[in-house]
Amino acid sequence: MAASPIDLKAITAAGFAALKRGDPTAARAHFDQAVVAGAADSAVWWGLSLVHRSSGASAEEGAALDQTLRLDAHNLPALLAKGDLFVKQGDRRAADAYYTAALKLAPSLPSLPPEWRAVGPFLYRELRGRPGYRARVSPYEGTLGARSTHD
Repeated sequence: MAASPIDLKAITAAGFAALKRGDPTAARAHFDQAVVAGAADSAVWWGLSLVHRSSGASAEEGAALDQTLRLDAHNLPALLAKGDLFVKQGDRRAADAYYTAALKLAPSLPSLPPEWRAVGPFLYRELRGRPGYRARVSPYEGTLGARSTHD
């Protein structure tokens, strides 16, 4: 017996709607439908990472972010979230790699939502003072609506 097709777009939308209204349990149920059906795309995995982040399940969040980035290596929010997760775990070197990847990616995006412009100052602060800072950051100054200041 063949599995019935699912409406991935509707399931994903329902999952994000549940997150928006503050119901991660319902969101997970929606996203899990896509995973069980073998139809999960990067948006579903991103949604699951947010569910796990809201519950403090760092290992599961990391696994969901890995799946997100495996399916879409140019997912700016996932790159930033993976960096944040490494900061939370005390691994600044790994975090730097993800933040630098985000800085490199941003110029190639056709349009950057205004809310992502605030990310620039954060990334510059996170990377400042690290080995190779100038070489990594200088080419991307202004990319995310901020300029670094070379100390």
